Amino acid sequence: MPIRYRLVLCCLAALSAGCASIPDYQQPEGESSAKLRVVVPNPEQFALRLATADLTACKPAADIGWVSGGARIDTARVGMLDTTMPRDGVLERRVAPDRPMAVMPWMTVALLDAGTILFSMNPATHGAIQSAQAGTCAVPIFSPKPAEEYELSIKMAAGSACVTTLSLLSSNGEGKVSRTPVKETGRVLLPAVNKPMECDKTQPHANASSASPYAIASVPSR
Repeated sequence: MPIRYRLVLCCLAALSAGCASIPDYQQPEGESSAKLRVVVPNPEQFALRLATADLTACKPAADIGWVSGGARIDTARVGMLDTTMPRDGVLERRVAPDRPMAVMPWMTVALLDAGTILFSMNPATHGAIQSAQAGTCAVPIFSPKPAEEYELSIKMAAGSACVTTLSLLSSNGEGKVSRTPVKETGRVLLPAVNKPMECDKTQPHANASSASPYAIASVPSR
């Protein structure tokens, strides 16, 4: 596999020109806390920095960190089922139960080869750079239940919509872990460049690819 380099193509829901900072995410304490694992199946193609979403203001709320492509691999583990050794593309956190929440990629980084980066100022490479940008991404809103464990897979795609899967993890007591789809209560849409972030908290959806009547929120474009 060729050596790849980072090129920041977009900052989702940036709060000003450039990438504005947001507060760090604080994990809840107590046995009733739910647990969430976020998985990026293609960390060699995209780096993602995650944030929780403020569903009232429809904007990024708290910075969780890089799930893939960061300067260091996220090593935090919270004792989840089917956990793995720390590796790029996997992040685990405790989350507050019994309240709607969404975890979103608020910074997206495309990983391009050295040649594209080296000649990025050459107009001949602009098409390749543009086509490498991530498309839209709709992430689920859900209400974690106390002490339950969830897994959210976010697979970004160049020029097309991401694919998200939210599952409830459970064990049969003999070491076998099952993944059951979780019904969404809405979605947060991270659209194409120069479009506002959108939140839909009223309509349940079977999956992240079906159509949805998003209500546009008044937040600055990235």
